[in-house]
Amino acid sequence: MTTAIYIDYCKAFDVVSHPKLFHKLSAYGIGGNLLALIMHLLTSRSQITRVGKSMSESAQLCSGVVQGSCLGPLLFLLGLYVNDVTSVIADKCKCKLYADDLKLYSEITVADDCCALQDVINRVKIWSDEWQLSMSIGKCATICVGRCASDLTAYKYTIGHNCLPMKDHIVDLGVTVDPTLKYSVHINQLVAKAKSRIGLLFRCFVTRDMKVLRKAFITYIRPLVEYASSIWSPTQAGLIDKL
Repeated sequence: MTTAIYIDYCKAFDVVSHPKLFHKLSAYGIGGNLLALIMHLLTSRSQITRVGKSMSESAQLCSGVVQGSCLGPLLFLLGLYVNDVTSVIADKCKCKLYADDLKLYSEITVADDCCALQDVINRVKIWSDEWQLSMSIGKCATICVGRCASDLTAYKYTIGHNCLPMKDHIVDLGVTVDPTLKYSVHINQLVAKAKSRIGLLFRCFVTRDMKVLRKAFITYIRPLVEYASSIWSPTQAGLIDKL
């Protein structure tokens, strides 16, 4: 059995500490004019909120990377700020990082493996607190994939004083993963969403010209059933028929 822990950071782009980011950039060997340029981009920034014709007072930004900019994703998404979280993860436990999502997973065969995984979670929590990244506890969860003894699947993993819920299925980058990896839940949801969008297509398009409808299908519906299909491609005849 493999147990996966899904960790989500809340408002990760907005809470990046500038001094700590600059420290990490220096540790990566970035300095001189390039570091000065990045520091100039991020410091002394302000924001104003507008609602209709009303404007708020200007507020100074003391943290965060500029979303929508070219450097924003580079400074966070590519791991310059979160990359070294891997240094606190034990060899047996693996991790995957994507933007502000972190996934820990490990093979569980005995009770000690559960304790080892919990220890990794504790270390990730300490690392996150040190670098001022707050975990969105409500979006964190765990799932067990494969068969194992009930006492191992019933182990309660925690982040701080919060117990992580054990999920029957969980959405992983748009793909619904279930404990059997048959992806039946994902396919059922996908088929329902595709049918709903087909109905919307016929209500929104007056024409019944096949060329127009085919283009609309290719644009709005086919991407639904093609997204990550190499991962969840079904082998059961019933699921294939649904698609």
